[in-house]
Amino acid sequence: MASNHHTDEVFTQKRKPKTPIKFNLVLNEEQKQAKAIILENPVTVLKGMAGSGKTLVAVQAALDLLFNKEVEKIIITRPTVSKEDIGFLPGDLKEKMDPWLAPIYHNLYALYSKDKVDKELENCLLYTSDAADE
Repeated sequence: MASNHHTDEVFTQKRKPKTPIKFNLVLNEEQKQAKAIILENPVTVLKGMAGSGKTLVAVQAALDLLFNKEVEKIIITRPTVSKEDIGFLPGDLKEKMDPWLAPIYHNLYALYSKDKVDKELENCLLYTSDAADE
């Protein structure tokens, strides 16, 4: 039987949004430049003062790529810097890592609706982890 090229998995087009993604926060000019650099390069290192919005820019760039269907999933990670071994802390891994991942979740929820972000987390399209996880 002949293949119908419109229904073959290889030929299905990913539906892209018709309008640009509207985030809840607007980036300043320096942050917009940093986001453009992130989107142009496969690896980017952001350096700046505390509170300059490095995490915010990185998270917005990642969400932009995800919602525009340019990537299938994103992995947002953060290094754990702890003087104690987290293995002895009470709770499961998520409870142990929440203090380190809190700034990422804060930025995710500030940029886009909590419901949409939580849905992406449940569908495993968005994954947060500490750098030592892998």
